[in-house]
Amino acid sequence: IIVYLIYNIYRQSAESEDEEKETILTPLPTPVKEEFTVSNDWRLSELLESDDRTKNYLNDQFDILSSLIFPDSGWIFYKENNDIVVILHKNFTDQPTPNIKDRYTISGLMQIVNESDTIIVENNIDIADNLLPFYNDIEYSVKSFLGIPITIQNREKLFFIFDSHHTEHFSKDDLSLFSKLAENTGIWVLNRVN
Repeated sequence: IIVYLIYNIYRQSAESEDEEKETILTPLPTPVKEEFTVSNDWRLSELLESDDRTKNYLNDQFDILSSLIFPDSGWIFYKENNDIVVILHKNFTDQPTPNIKDRYTISGLMQIVNESDTIIVENNIDIADNLLPFYNDIEYSVKSFLGIPITIQNREKLFFIFDSHHTEHFSKDDLSLFSKLAENTGIWVLNRVN
C-alpha cells in the first residue's frame, strides 16, 4: 500500500505543466520543510480560490487515499474561520449531500477532529446524525468514520473526512500512513504560498 501511495505521489509531482515534455522517472523525496518566512496575511481560502494546482493536488491526494481505504463517502473541507468549514471536494457519496462550497458549523466528530488536531478512527458507530452537520441517520447509516486534520502553520486547516456503512472498516494500523499524508500535504500547501 505504501509503495503504491509513494508511486502515485511521485507520478503526480512528475507530471509537467508542459504535457509535451517527457519526464524521467526517479524516486520522489519526502517534502522538506524549507526554512523561510511565510507572510501572516495569507489565507487558505484565497489560495484555494486562486490556485488550481493546489486544489488539484489536494483532490489527487484524497483520491489516492480513497483508493487505498475504499470508503463509501468522503469529503475535503477547509476551515474558513473558528467554527465554519467549507466543502472543497466530495466523492463516492450515495446520500443527498451538500454542494461544493457549502458552509457548515463544525459539529460532532468533526469538532473532535478539529479541537484535538488528531486523526480520529471510529469503527462502531450506532447513531450517525451528529457526525457531520448534514448527516441524517434515517436516510444514511454510517458505521465507521475517519477524520484526518491537516494543519498548516498552526492556523489554517483542511480535513479529509471518510465514512463507511460497515463496522471496523478503517484500520488504526494505518494511522502512521494517514499522519504522513497529512504532514506531506500540509508542507506542500505551505510551499505553494511562497
